[in-house]
Amino acid sequence: MPAASPGATTGALALGVDVGGTKVLGRAVRADGTELAAVRRPTPRGADAIVAVVAEVLDALGSAVAPEVPDAVGVGIAGLVDRSGVLRFAPNLPGVVDLDLRSALVGAVGPMAVLNDATAALWGEHRVGAAAGAR
Repeated sequence: MPAASPGATTGALALGVDVGGTKVLGRAVRADGTELAAVRRPTPRGADAIVAVVAEVLDALGSAVAPEVPDAVGVGIAGLVDRSGVLRFAPNLPGVVDLDLRSALVGAVGPMAVLNDATAALWGEHRVGAAAGAR
């Protein structure tokens, strides 16, 4: 998937991936909420396999919206995620500790965010949901 770059898009386009204990779900959406593509995979076991399936989901989403390039890419994951995008601990992903998911994906994806899934949901709600504009 090509990395996000200014001027390469035709409209606000975001790719989002939710990594859970049983599934990895990705969606490509416009700023108005229009869904362009969805990809679902079972959550594998092990850090390397999780990185691979998230990369696969992002690649499939990128192919689905090509030739457009996303303006934003984000991954939400249940667990303790630090500010640099390192998953320190995930209760529903046994054995996955200190996984630097952002660094593992940024080379292929470009600038991206990796957040705790609840933080990602709140951020989205604040930006474009019912809480938009609230202080």
